[in-house]
Amino acid sequence: MVLGALLLVAPALVVAGPAQAETANLPVTVTKTSSFTGLVDGSTVSVHVDANSPPNAAVSSVYSVDARICTASAVINNTADFDPIPGGNCAGHKLSASSDALVQVATSPPNRVADLSFNVGVGTDNYDNNGTPVTITCGPANPCKLVLEILVPAGFVFTSFPLGYAGASTVPGAPGTPTPTAGNASVSLTWTAPASDGGAPIDSYRVTPYIVGVAQTPVVTPTAALTYN
Repeated sequence: MVLGALLLVAPALVVAGPAQAETANLPVTVTKTSSFTGLVDGSTVSVHVDANSPPNAAVSSVYSVDARICTASAVINNTADFDPIPGGNCAGHKLSASSDALVQVATSPPNRVADLSFNVGVGTDNYDNNGTPVTITCGPANPCKLVLEILVPAGFVFTSFPLGYAGASTVPGAPGTPTPTAGNASVSLTWTAPASDGGAPIDSYRVTPYIVGVAQTPVVTPTAALTYN
């Protein structure tokens, strides 16, 4: 029996991964200081902006950080994209009574670090964008992200974190290529876990065996163990 493929069983939560740079080569380091998964209406997410040891430049400065909720597919490259009008990408009002629409943090000399917290909403914001109706909906079935507008010496730069709402789902990453050990009319398999678990623990794997190049009925492992006999 020869292993044909290993497929993952999708978990139940959206993964909130590392900050995704809207602006390439950010002159500051942006990190999460709270969980961005399992979010419900009113959940608080937090980030830390550090100009002391940026990844792509010498020591910089950070003067202010603004945050909004925007659609997950939006590309935010400038202030016009970030502002609800004219951008049409981000919520201009609170999505719910428990959420924020815009959070702004200003720093003080020596302007090296900033910490920001944002209350995430589940709901819909409808507004008029210069005659064009805009609807921004965020929740388990409508992916959104927290976008940061950061003022540094060179001007505004932008970065974002996807928001993992409770009840939504994404597919985890692929597991490592399996290593087979032949037996008597059998095979034992081992593999490595995927780099991303999709934001929730993986509970099983799907193994598709092949005999003489023909796919057989897939087998779902009973646990998340990285072996199968």
